[in-house]
Amino acid sequence: MIRFLRNHLSFRKLIRLIADIRYGTYHVIMFLLISVCLNCNYGSIYRLPMIGTLIAGFVVIVYLDIYSIKQTYKFYNNIEVAMAGDNTLLLARAKLEKRMFSNLNWLIILIPPIFILPIVIYIIKCPLGLLIKIFAYTALYIIIALCLVGYMQYVNLIRLAHDCLKEADQISLYDHTRPHKTEWVVKLASLTNKQSNLFFFVGAGFIALLYLITLTDYYAVRMDEIFSKAGVLFLWAIATLAIVVMFPVFSLYSYFCIKNLIVKLVDKEIRECINIQNMSGRSRKMQRHLELLRNFSQLKILVLEKAPAYPQKPFVAYAASYIIAAINFVATVQAAISLVEYIP
Repeated sequence: MIRFLRNHLSFRKLIRLIADIRYGTYHVIMFLLISVCLNCNYGSIYRLPMIGTLIAGFVVIVYLDIYSIKQTYKFYNNIEVAMAGDNTLLLARAKLEKRMFSNLNWLIILIPPIFILPIVIYIIKCPLGLLIKIFAYTALYIIIALCLVGYMQYVNLIRLAHDCLKEADQISLYDHTRPHKTEWVVKLASLTNKQSNLFFFVGAGFIALLYLITLTDYYAVRMDEIFSKAGVLFLWAIATLAIVVMFPVFSLYSYFCIKNLIVKLVDKEIRECINIQNMSGRSRKMQRHLELLRNFSQLKILVLEKAPAYPQKPFVAYAASYIIAAINFVATVQAAISLVEYIP
């Protein structure tokens, strides 16, 4: 039974399924889902308010999450070649694989929605037809689950950067003249930057959705009921912690991990150059050869000292993150101001 579950409920298969499906197939699936949604809403006595806005948000968030998962899976498959020949890097990649495809990840995409969906269902008091209600809450679960999957993969990339930083002195496979141009470092930095920007956009989408549901009159959320009020405050607390606080923390941590990794690799090269200089100063044999090595090492130190500490310009790489983070913060502050009057 356990073997059957491992084979048929493998988290690796889920990630591979999401990553391998062509975008054309996703377009067809999305078209069918939207068609079913509109027909369910049209045929319902009680229709879902702001259906166009909700569909647009659903489409954007789903495609961003799918793109994120695809990019991480592609990076995982391609990075093995760039890391080949270095046992330390291959061990770090093996840890990434174990984290990405662990079946324990099922708990992460099943448990949080169990706490979130019932609260959303409870606080929305506007009447809805049965079919559109089932469809709407199923769609909400889909975007929450996909976001959690992509979010976990993003965190796993940061942990990969952390593992490489921790074992930087043991790494031998990198550009010894320009560590910031090392292939696997550039790919890791590029992907973490991209994922950071993506999830700030996804977070903005969730904040906008939460704002629409809880702070407008479309869904008849009643803040005069104690349980409804507690549910709204709970949802905003989750959004604030997971999006407004944790997204910037993860983004900055990934930046500093990669920056410090490059700094360590540069320092390692400089130490080796200094050792060569010391060796040439002590030895009288092969003096000409060692003198050339010494001159080369001095030149190399100058190059290393002027090398950037990051593969990209930090502001350019994180520009979108900074802007969306500011928007998310302002929106959350505005929501907090609106909710203060309901707090006893």
